[in-house]
Amino acid sequence: MTLRGRGFVEPFAKVGDDVDGKTAILFGANTAIEFTVIDDDTIEVVTPPGVVGARDVRVQNPNGEAVCTGCFTYYTPVEASSLSPDAAPLDGGVTVTVTGDGFTEDTLVLLGGRAGIDVTLLDAQTLTFVAPPHPQPETVDLLLFNSNGEARLRRRFTYYAAPRLDRVDPPVGDAAGGQIVTLRGEGLAGATEVRFGGAPATNLASSGPDALVAIVPPGTPGTVVDVSVVHPRGTTTLPRGFAYVDPDLRDVTLLSVSPARGPTDGGTEVILVGTGLDHPGLQVRFGETDLSGAVVVDAHQVRVQSPPAASAGSVDVQVRNVRGGARLPAAFTYYEPIQVAGVDPASGPAAGGTAITVTGSGFAPGVEVRVGALPATDVTVVDPATLTAVTPPGSPGPADVVVGTGSGVERVEGRGRGAFVYVDELALAQVEPARGAQAGGTYVVLKGSGFGDDAIVRFGGAAATVVQRTGQNLLAVRT
Repeated sequence: MTLRGRGFVEPFAKVGDDVDGKTAILFGANTAIEFTVIDDDTIEVVTPPGVVGARDVRVQNPNGEAVCTGCFTYYTPVEASSLSPDAAPLDGGVTVTVTGDGFTEDTLVLLGGRAGIDVTLLDAQTLTFVAPPHPQPETVDLLLFNSNGEARLRRRFTYYAAPRLDRVDPPVGDAAGGQIVTLRGEGLAGATEVRFGGAPATNLASSGPDALVAIVPPGTPGTVVDVSVVHPRGTTTLPRGFAYVDPDLRDVTLLSVSPARGPTDGGTEVILVGTGLDHPGLQVRFGETDLSGAVVVDAHQVRVQSPPAASAGSVDVQVRNVRGGARLPAAFTYYEPIQVAGVDPASGPAAGGTAITVTGSGFAPGVEVRVGALPATDVTVVDPATLTAVTPPGSPGPADVVVGTGSGVERVEGRGRGAFVYVDELALAQVEPARGAQAGGTYVVLKGSGFGDDAIVRFGGAAATVVQRTGQNLLAVRT
């Protein structure tokens, strides 16, 4: 660092004499070992070790002693050593604890390029934050920075798609087992076990990030069992997901409908599972509606599209052909689809607390509202097309507004992508590097908060050229 003043050389010596040997520099009680007296006004010095806090700087020579009171502050450099947990679903919302050192009240947290939510300083070695949403499964960096510097944990936090099993293809097989099936959904790769009823499947293998293949265990003819996928990220179950049949049975039976739910708009592709379905003259009915266009896959499967329904609720499903008929009571359930059309106001502070009105359709008492990573509060359904809520804290930038109900395969939700924008107060925490050529052109990274798309950067009175924007917390410019 550089000390500036006067009387560092004259009149007791001349520049070039052994001035350094006649000079002592102290930071608090500690003496600097490495320094060079440049001239009567300037000393370049390497600071000695010290204790955290503001310290006096003293220069002593034959001219006497000069003291700059509290002119130098020792701080603990920012370090990050661990974080727990180290993973979250794509919607975020998980509270993460970071340990390290040098944490202060002004510490900003970036996870995968987005600001952490509700950062809370527990002490200089510990802080917590809520993971923001992330657009795709991947492993990302954690970056902490404050006025004392920055710390980065590279590729230490993983965003994943929460495991969800949507269907088994085919959804029917011989009771003797041994059939190869494909299980489809989301985030299924890495599963450790698949169960049909209580029996484990064999030869389990991943087939891309969202599918598995396995061999079905034996079962009992005429039964329909739940299918479960056990995964380190959680277990997902498809109720009545697979039917066991006697391949020699030719009587008409109807065992299951997969999927067993769909919107009142209709149009859901449904597989009817049973026996004897390939006899001529097939007719299919959902409730009181006769269907056309049914496709016979084989003796055990028929593919149809659900018709529209006037209201939500369960309906019987019937099949009939020249060999006979079968009815499955309350086999298919219609639900009202949820849509998010708009949010007013469409922006608010990252601290949360904005009263919003959400418009759309399918809103019913008891629906949940999430803005970004966290649930909204004070949710009130005004009518099926309108609800009000108060935003939670969020990560600066666009946030999805999700209105939903239920869980697992019975989850129904509508999503307004980027429908609400969190904004943060404008603050500048770091400029790196802090010096550059007078001619300009120095590549500089600015770190802080509230850097919107319309942010203008000036060095003195001269506008810099913005090279790259990363969220609302990082700007790369050229002077």
